[in-house]
Amino acid sequence: MDRLEKVYTALRKPVDAIIIKNEGKISPNHIYITGSYSRAYQNSILVVRRESMDLVISRLEEGNKYPEHINVHVADRKEDVQKLLRELIPEGSTVGYESTNISYRSFNALRRLLVKRRFIDVSNDLLKARFKKDKEEIGRIEMACRIADRAMEKAIDMLEEGIKEKEISIEIEHAMLRYGADEKAFDSIVAFGENSAIPHYAPGERRLKNGDMVIIDIGANYRGYVSDLTRSFVFGKANEKQKRMHEVIAVAQELAAESVKEGEEFAKVHRKVQKFVEESGFGKHFLHSTGHTIGIEVHDGFSIGGKSKEKFVSGNVFTLEPGIYVNGFGGVRLEDVFVLERGELRQLTKAPKVVEL
Repeated sequence: MDRLEKVYTALRKPVDAIIIKNEGKISPNHIYITGSYSRAYQNSILVVRRESMDLVISRLEEGNKYPEHINVHVADRKEDVQKLLRELIPEGSTVGYESTNISYRSFNALRRLLVKRRFIDVSNDLLKARFKKDKEEIGRIEMACRIADRAMEKAIDMLEEGIKEKEISIEIEHAMLRYGADEKAFDSIVAFGENSAIPHYAPGERRLKNGDMVIIDIGANYRGYVSDLTRSFVFGKANEKQKRMHEVIAVAQELAAESVKEGEEFAKVHRKVQKFVEESGFGKHFLHSTGHTIGIEVHDGFSIGGKSKEKFVSGNVFTLEPGIYVNGFGGVRLEDVFVLERGELRQLTKAPKVVEL
């Protein structure tokens, strides 16, 4: 089943067309449906029907190369764009739109333009279509993982007493581009000492000291698909509490991986991990879900948490990232990307895991 068919099969209510408006950022659903990733799609409009795709671009983007399966229309004037959209989506049509990737202003402008059409939010349906990855998608994610692995090794080599968090994060992001990434997947997290207890920390001026706990969380974007990799270390000799935190999280991640199987509930895997961490004495420091699906977006729609309703199926690509964070002391998180293929779990990120550096 190709992606267009997958999308229309996932729709809970039938639509005649889906409209995707790419503004300053390319919609993840545009990348998924077209299979194409390029900055040339910024400020374009994609109209998707079951049998065809039409792309409206400005003359500024005319020289770019577009896939043969997309019908490209060039329109410079606002009036020409409006005329094209009215022709592509005739009166009486039911139109699917994605509320998660269009501004309120743009949506209202579309409704004023396309009167006598019915609009239905299909955001969740599109996420469902993306839930199970095809071979090409898995290949791109795997390449993004390889790039992140290399960048993590580079970051580890750079760790020395006195270096700043910012210095490491800047070099990581440059390294990923050198290794083949199109861009970073997200702002890298590099946290030293007490800062490692902040899960979503922004690297600052903190300098590395002997005995510091270190968290490095990075991801690469390769042709529209991303990776997400976290490693934790102690710079120097670890004390008993630091060692215990690392041991608990390493076992927690192994437990999560062993629990994943076709048909298993996301929530059940999370609850197993949560119970283990609680019994290990760190329950109040376990602050987030066990993982999340990944693909075009870092958090590609679904969390592996206690309230998740999804079940694992072959074709799922996801992270397992248990973490514990002791305020004022430090944190430990290990995160890897996995794919479930024909009922078998395969790990895509391979960066080394060590406690002491």
